[in-house]
Amino acid sequence: MERSPEVLATFAAHLSAMAPGPGPAHRLCEAARQTLGADAASLAIKLLNGRWNSLWSTGLSTERFDHLQELAGEGPADDVAASGRAIFVQVDQRGLDMWSTLSVVAERDVIRGNYWVVPMRPLEVVVGVLTLHRESGVLAHEQPAVQFIADTVGSALLRETITPTPPLVSGEWTERAEIHQATGMVTAQLKISPEDALALLQAHAFSQNVDLHTLALDVVARKVDFSDSDE
Repeated sequence: MERSPEVLATFAAHLSAMAPGPGPAHRLCEAARQTLGADAASLAIKLLNGRWNSLWSTGLSTERFDHLQELAGEGPADDVAASGRAIFVQVDQRGLDMWSTLSVVAERDVIRGNYWVVPMRPLEVVVGVLTLHRESGVLAHEQPAVQFIADTVGSALLRETITPTPPLVSGEWTERAEIHQATGMVTAQLKISPEDALALLQAHAFSQNVDLHTLALDVVARKVDFSDSDE
């Protein structure tokens, strides 16, 4: 999969320019939308009971699309979660015909245009879907970059829902302290929340194929500066 520092830098810039929202899902969803050039975007995760939980939507088009799939009990989100592969749907060209119930309920609604339903799979396990919508045309980036952003968002959402076990070894404590220090530096550099700063550190480490602690050391040593547009 393509790992693009340029796309990550754009994502970071959109996050840093954003006013604090009601929660991380809001900021991550909007930053993904802006980075990928969509008209609207939504985030949803699948619960253990099989139902979908919509975390955030930036527009009526993606909100309605998610709702109609929940109402129909089928749709691209379920297929993407099962296969781990993105699906592109052109609603204007009867692109919903492969989901018979969804096609029927959608005819009573007003959804048109192009939809990209992308798995969020930061650990090679689908944790949810990112849905992107454009009334016409294509996204600003090709599929590998779209998948990378979806995985970045999924990684941040996972971190919000999993409480890490406190370290018991002194070396682990030192590593955590250095990651915490680096997170604080990125927070100051970009004027964003610590939660968003840690998500960016995780995504940058992923894009550069280095572990998070190594990246944290470089940030603390000022070898990596996220306020530098070249990073």
